[in-house]
Amino acid sequence: MGNPLGKWPVKPVELLFISILITLVVLSVQLLDSQLDRKMNLLKEEAVNILEMRLGRKITYQSISPSILGFLAVRELKIYSSAPEGSVLLQINRLKIKYNILKLIFKRNIAGSLSEIQISNSNFDFDAQRDREIFKLLRDLTTGQKEKEQTIALKLSGRSINVRFRSGKREFRLSKLFFTLAAQKDYLKLTFRCFAEVNTSSDVNRGLRITSRVKLNGKLDPALSWADMSVRIYSLNTPDFILGRQTFQLTYREKILEIRKIQDRAPIDLWLIFDVEQRQLVFKFNSDKFTPASKLQFSGRLDYFNRFLNSSLTAAGSIEYNLENGKVSYLLDLQMYLKDGFLPGKIGGEINLVTHLNGNERILYLKPLLLHSRLGSMEFFGNILLQNMYPAGFLHLMNVRTLSGESLNAALQVVRESQSLTIRGHRLNIGSNHFSGFELKLKPLLNSIIFDLTTNLTNSIKGNSIKSHGELIIKPEFSLKSSISVKNIPVFTVYQLFFKGFSIPPPLKRIAAELSLTTDLTLVTDFKEVTLVSDAFHLEDSHNQDNSIDLTFKVDNRGIAVPDFRIYWNDYEVQGDFVSERELSGISTIKSTFRVEEIPYSFEALHVPGKWLEIIGSYNLNAFLNLAETFPPSSALTELKGRSLGISMYRLPIPIKGQNQVMYCNLDLKGIITNRGRVYLEPSTLELFDLPLGESRENRLKIAFSLQGDSLELEQIVYDDAISILQGRGNCKVISTTDISGIIQLQEVSGAESYTLAIGLNQGVLNSALTFNQAPLNRFGHFIISGELTGDILFTGALRSPEAAGNLSLSEARLNTDPISFNLDFKYTPASFSLQSFNLTYLNHRFLDGSGIFNLIDGNFNYGSSYRAVHFKKSVSLDLGFRGKVEAPAKQFNLASLFDSNFSSRLTLNNISVEKEHHEDWTLDFTTKNRKLHIDGGPEESIHALVGKDGSFELQLLEPLPIQGIAEGIISDRDIEALFTISHLDMDVINLLTGSEIIKFTAGSAKGRLRITGPFNDPDYLGQLSATDTVIDFALSPSVTDKTSGLLVFRGKSFTLEPVSTKAGSALVSAEGIFYIDHWLP
Repeated sequence: MGNPLGKWPVKPVELLFISILITLVVLSVQLLDSQLDRKMNLLKEEAVNILEMRLGRKITYQSISPSILGFLAVRELKIYSSAPEGSVLLQINRLKIKYNILKLIFKRNIAGSLSEIQISNSNFDFDAQRDREIFKLLRDLTTGQKEKEQTIALKLSGRSINVRFRSGKREFRLSKLFFTLAAQKDYLKLTFRCFAEVNTSSDVNRGLRITSRVKLNGKLDPALSWADMSVRIYSLNTPDFILGRQTFQLTYREKILEIRKIQDRAPIDLWLIFDVEQRQLVFKFNSDKFTPASKLQFSGRLDYFNRFLNSSLTAAGSIEYNLENGKVSYLLDLQMYLKDGFLPGKIGGEINLVTHLNGNERILYLKPLLLHSRLGSMEFFGNILLQNMYPAGFLHLMNVRTLSGESLNAALQVVRESQSLTIRGHRLNIGSNHFSGFELKLKPLLNSIIFDLTTNLTNSIKGNSIKSHGELIIKPEFSLKSSISVKNIPVFTVYQLFFKGFSIPPPLKRIAAELSLTTDLTLVTDFKEVTLVSDAFHLEDSHNQDNSIDLTFKVDNRGIAVPDFRIYWNDYEVQGDFVSERELSGISTIKSTFRVEEIPYSFEALHVPGKWLEIIGSYNLNAFLNLAETFPPSSALTELKGRSLGISMYRLPIPIKGQNQVMYCNLDLKGIITNRGRVYLEPSTLELFDLPLGESRENRLKIAFSLQGDSLELEQIVYDDAISILQGRGNCKVISTTDISGIIQLQEVSGAESYTLAIGLNQGVLNSALTFNQAPLNRFGHFIISGELTGDILFTGALRSPEAAGNLSLSEARLNTDPISFNLDFKYTPASFSLQSFNLTYLNHRFLDGSGIFNLIDGNFNYGSSYRAVHFKKSVSLDLGFRGKVEAPAKQFNLASLFDSNFSSRLTLNNISVEKEHHEDWTLDFTTKNRKLHIDGGPEESIHALVGKDGSFELQLLEPLPIQGIAEGIISDRDIEALFTISHLDMDVINLLTGSEIIKFTAGSAKGRLRITGPFNDPDYLGQLSATDTVIDFALSPSVTDKTSGLLVFRGKSFTLEPVSTKAGSALVSAEGIFYIDHWLP
């Protein structure tokens, strides 16, 4: 058998040495084992004695097991109360007491071999009320006598310990706790790390839960007279925010505790100082362009405020708080820069906040608080009473953009009273709306705020006001109750303040600018549902109080109810009701019945979201719009898909006020709205009967049309009335309501009458032309003359304020039976109407080279013309000028509106020449008073007239006129009916009228009464005049006649000199004659 030791053989001497050595070791171990058992038993007793001495209480344990690894394992260690009954105060499942085995063996001081007491893998549950003695024990351990600490220099440590502490509803948990507390020469060295959790309420749904991971390193005096440590918070989590890693230096000396933020590159410095004796706490901070988001993040209900954390914060300040008397003082300079995106959508933008504040526990002073953004600026200079958070001071708002887009500027004073606040407006403007007398009173209650608001508009209707009284309820849930009173507030102002973001057509804006609102409203809302009620809602035309709208209504989340509405507008009267209801499914129904000028109407509408909208009503009204299905409405549009629509009605009456007429409408329309919003109509028809056009009240307009996207085809147009039949067609390209082009042509079926309209509208700018030829004048209305009008008119400029220029000529015209004609060139702008040339011929009267202008803004006008004629075989020429002013001229000025205006003018006749013989100038003044036209003037103020709106007149002719008297009557349409009382007629006027060289009247006068009746341009005369002291000069007589008397008898369009006999010298003379009157002239 081989040597198991290989190539190294064992020599006898070596074997003997090894044997002796083993024997000695065995003997030593036996000796040491007995010695170790004895010392281990002493160590157990010493360890228990040390614990009891250190704790000052009796302890028991289940077992103490020594380990060769150098520790005593104590199980089920129980610490008893110092009370007489001696109940168990604290139980530790596992405790290790470490020792140095060499010191234990070779040193006589058994306690000197102990090195550390370690608690591990233990769970503790403490209650603040139940375990008061335990907390007293812990205080005693941490503030023990110094000599004890020197005698027993043991390290205390813990590993994987879980602690639960309850105080009332609050709960504190420390999990995975590791710590060491080691006594050094003259201080204690402490390390500590764990996961910490704090719950402020036993109800997890209401309490605040805070979790954190904490690490602490440092040293402290055994008597706790000083400490120097670093505290690192790895994270701090709550339901509302997460705080990133922070490191603080904690020092405590001479009863001053200081905590300062360290080991961080963030540009912020925090410093806390607490004077234990004075119980004075001072907190100081300083930051330079610090971004809080780098250290802090909100979550849960505060997630919205994360946008604040992306701001740049520059601040410096301090807070001092005395825990003894509760006194607080603080000082802060702050500048906060909030980046774009802080606020959502259109109201976002960069925001800069600057303030300087200071105060105490009672009041906070802001000197001032400034806020700047693209939404505007705010400045508050004042203070806040911390007891109730009531502010007082001055608030300035500068160019603050409201939800409607208007700018708000205000200077407000905030007045604090014992139980209320009052905000008064020295100046408050929203856009172009200026408010004065602004006052808002706020009275906070326990769970609500009562408010009262009063104000009025300064640049609006007199007597306007806005008032509101209500209560904002905060608890148990937010709700609002308010009564609102509005008086004489322009509707356009309401639109500007609240609804400007909603686009409305320009015509509605113009209507809103004319209306004023007076109402009382009741508003109730919980900010989920709203109810708005008015028993008196009144809209009034600010320029015509006869135009008004009155209604009562109730609006809530389920619909609108208008049980009664009445509209009086431009002599039209509309009365009815309206109801709109919305079901939970979203289906809406609308019903209305109403009367327009006693003509009844009704309709019902049904709206099913995403499916269809249907309207049915009286006069076979039927409208349908499919909102869901995509199918062609007919074979004419088979290549298209979209939402089909249809509208039809038959003999729908449309009353025409003031003309005792009703227009009727037929419509048959079908089409489709494509998914891109384009409209296509298959051939459709529109018929209108009895339109208020011209003199004919029995007429018909029929239009056959179709629409292909943006192309409107007017395939047939027929207009038929008593004057003629017009036919034609047209086409238009409709890109949008401001971009239209096309042409429409109409031609008389059997005649020369024609019309052509070339439509041009490009981005709201007009360039259109109307041409018409031989158009009967009575087609455009009722006139005292008849004839045919030919002309061209060009329309240009913006659609909202168009301009026009053109020429018109009248031919084949008659004034009654007299021929008349004219031609003119004109130009119209929104500011003026001008006649650039005007020529008129009537019989042998000619008005030449006329021109003038009427200023539509200030009402001033000026017209000038030449006049030429032949009277009594003598040529007459003169120049006339007519100038004056119409104050507040009507937009559609006419002779009827003249009587309702303040009108003043002067007619001047100058350069008067009869057969080249110059005569003095004449002037006539025209003025309106009390809706009557006054005419005064003539030679030596000899002419006076008064004309009424109905055509009635009174004319007074005075000296030195050759004809004197008073005429009274009326001119209606083309006729005159008057009575002329002649007080004096110079008989020699007849010489001028007749131009006879055979018989001349050289003296005498006449008087009497004449009735003037018939066409006003060529009436009949009935009556007689008595002539006295008449002297006649006969060409065949050598001398004139003696004075005589005679009678002038008028019979229609002639008058006779009844036979008269007298002497001419010694001769007997008899005379009689007949005279004919043509157009007022014999």
